[in-house]
Amino acid sequence: MLAAARIITLAARRDEARMLGIIRSSMEAIITIDEAQNIVIFNPAAERIFSVTAAQALGTPLARFIRRGFATRMRSTSRSSA
Repeated sequence: MLAAARIITLAARRDEARMLGIIRSSMEAIITIDEAQNIVIFNPAAERIFSVTAAQALGTPLARFIRRGFATRMRSTSRSSA
């Protein structure tokens, strides 16, 4: 039982590392957000495009990086689909 759990944990870690490698190496900006629309992933391409480090962006609202009207529409859309 413990061996199976360990294998699953190792596989999950491997998959997460692979995903983060893809995100970090992408030439396109990749920003992911949580349910509150706060940034949880901000890749190096996003850093270059927005001239902000990931450390400065993480935990801040996505609205900081998009036009005001569009941000308002995104918030209302995400609330209605929840």
